[in-house]
Amino acid sequence: MKLRNDKILWTISFLLVSVGLIRWSGWSTSQISLTNSYLPPFQHHLYWLGTDRLGRDVSAMLLSGYETTILISLPIMLLAAGIGIVLGGLAGYFQKVRIYLLAFLLKVIVVGCLLWEIYITIEAASLGNASIYGWLFICLLGLIWAMIHFLQRKWEKLSFWAFYLPVDQLFIRLTELLSSVPRLVLILCLATLLRPSYFNFGFVVLITYWIPAARLMRAEVLRIKQQYYIEAAKANWLQDFYILWKHALPNALPTIRISFVFGLASLIILESTLSFLGVGLPPETVSWGKMIAQNYQDGQHWWLTFFPVLGLLLVIGSLHYLADYWQEGGRKWW
Repeated sequence: MKLRNDKILWTISFLLVSVGLIRWSGWSTSQISLTNSYLPPFQHHLYWLGTDRLGRDVSAMLLSGYETTILISLPIMLLAAGIGIVLGGLAGYFQKVRIYLLAFLLKVIVVGCLLWEIYITIEAASLGNASIYGWLFICLLGLIWAMIHFLQRKWEKLSFWAFYLPVDQLFIRLTELLSSVPRLVLILCLATLLRPSYFNFGFVVLITYWIPAARLMRAEVLRIKQQYYIEAAKANWLQDFYILWKHALPNALPTIRISFVFGLASLIILESTLSFLGVGLPPETVSWGKMIAQNYQDGQHWWLTFFPVLGLLLVIGSLHYLADYWQEGGRKWW
């Protein structure tokens, strides 16, 4: 029974272990052998799936592309799902929140500075210019935010001029605004404005990929709020965040995890599409989309395109089958 309850953890563990095995195998995509260029598959004991124009092993490139796909798509989708669950849960449960103007403005300023400093620090680290002062400043901003939150309850000057913020309506309008532009068009426009890097790619994708999980979470919370056990929990004077964490969230997760798998499959397709177009990821990154883009016009050497396409089909098909399995309550197999 424990295995059935932790299927998503087993799935993530399997994906990460497979990436670890690929790294441990030591296969390299940087080894060039011009004397072995364009070897067909299954005709050389060292190059099982053949070689490309530079004599690089297609097997190694295929595994490296799988590693890139998982290490990029999985963390981004986990973060997007987490953001969507938090925002959708808060919007669906509270709908209106009492806000104190001065404390709210101070918190917004601190959070804006915090996000900007995180972006600058990570960008500097990706360029090899990491500094401990950036991380110390981030910690200082976090402490300032916590101090404002603490003083809001103790100091009356931070608690004047209260008003109710319609968080549910703001959430609906924000998701409608981001959904009004086609996802691929919006991501392409943003990606062309930023330097190609893993962090910028994740930032651009997160802007749109939290929306499906957030909408689904909001709908589930609105449904769960009407249940009798939620009313009983409120009658026992339980805190709202405790009810949301202990009662609403566990009952919404079975639906969220199915959306997570479909979103992961969609994100893998998007990553391959952007790599095919040469947008988003650094030029030296090996990916299935880039392999297809470099060789799709070469009909004579079919294996250079066939195996990346086959890898994409297998991964996407497996994820969709996994989502169908969870949707039917695990009655298909095991």
